[in-house]
Amino acid sequence: MVEDGYITKESRKVPVWDQSCVLVANELLNDFEFDGNHRIQAFADDIIILMRATASYLDYCLRNDIMKELENWAAKFRLKFSKSKTKYIMFKYKKDIAHFPEIKMYGERISYSKIIKYLGILFDPNLSFIPHLNEVQEKVFKLNEKLRRITRATWGLKPQVVKEIYKTVVEKLIQYGSVIWYKDIVKINNKLIQIQRQPLLGITKTYRTVSNEAIQVLSGCPPLDLKIRIENDMARQIRRNKLNKIIDDKISFEYEKRILPWKTLKIDWNYYMEEMKGLMIFTDGSKIDGRVGCTFVVFYNKTELDYRKFRLNDSSTVFMAEVIAIQQAVQYVKANHLGQVNIISDSRSALMALSAVEEARDIINNIKEDIKEYKGKITLTWIRAQMGNFGNERADQLAKEAILISDETISFVPSKNQIKNEGNKIIKDL
Repeated sequence: MVEDGYITKESRKVPVWDQSCVLVANELLNDFEFDGNHRIQAFADDIIILMRATASYLDYCLRNDIMKELENWAAKFRLKFSKSKTKYIMFKYKKDIAHFPEIKMYGERISYSKIIKYLGILFDPNLSFIPHLNEVQEKVFKLNEKLRRITRATWGLKPQVVKEIYKTVVEKLIQYGSVIWYKDIVKINNKLIQIQRQPLLGITKTYRTVSNEAIQVLSGCPPLDLKIRIENDMARQIRRNKLNKIIDDKISFEYEKRILPWKTLKIDWNYYMEEMKGLMIFTDGSKIDGRVGCTFVVFYNKTELDYRKFRLNDSSTVFMAEVIAIQQAVQYVKANHLGQVNIISDSRSALMALSAVEEARDIINNIKEDIKEYKGKITLTWIRAQMGNFGNERADQLAKEAILISDETISFVPSKNQIKNEGNKIIKDL
């Protein structure tokens, strides 16, 4: 049980599907310390242990030590692993596997399996993933047979409808987990073309003897191997941006830093009222002709006191500019110890990101922490754009001036949406 950030004992049993139980269990698994040849990973209520050794018999004792440690960990929290569902597999490296170690759980030997299914992907000793693709092919075949009952050459569903089903259902089924199993080798590429062929015949309603290239052109569906290659590259770029704060001297806006669920913050915001007075900071971001800039301007009542302008690189988005404007305004308030300040923005999306508990982006969570830790009081307010407000109009003018600055103040790597849009454009042109 989590109480004031500490885990306390609780005698009441919690169902295995309870999300809070899963979160706490995953957090507690981080206590295990292994060397570089061992790793433990959890997803929901499933645990997988990866081990590496130059020979299978060399790691025998350590493997059973780890299993014993897991048993003790489970007993400590009144949990128990299922012996019947626990299996192990060995992945060969260059040579065939000749020795199968005896790994035990609760005193009984765990069975060896040639194929293990984890999160919907079939793993085989060779890591060829052909068994996985065979299973996918069987699923696609069954789905295609059901579609054939209502799709014929002269009646039934129109080709456009069948193509939409293929794009939204069949393709997603085939591509699931492709970042893990896809390798650019002839065997897998041929298998993908083979799986894709039957659905495309259903779309084009052509003879079975037609070539693969012809049905791909007639249906307007690119070869699956090319599409998977591009989408995997997109996924790797997005993942790289989430895992690295700085990439090629540029900031990753999508960088995520793991926060414990009970340490998340929520910053509320208000609606702007015309009678607002006192110290106010209006923020704004702008993007015109591919150039991006942002600003904040400080007012006391209706008297302008100060302003700052920032030029962002061209790959930045308006949302990024709006967030940076708020971030710079918060830092300005903290640096000058301004006491009680009202930061006013016309970007509802930026304010909603700051109020979202599940927000994982580090740059936004840092703004939350700065606001929370500030000794004075910072209030966030949303104002509707283009309403003729003196402060908002001035901030809009300065943001447009900021895009004309020659030197970039802040540079970001392309955003998640920009990466996807660029990748989808390449796929469309195939």
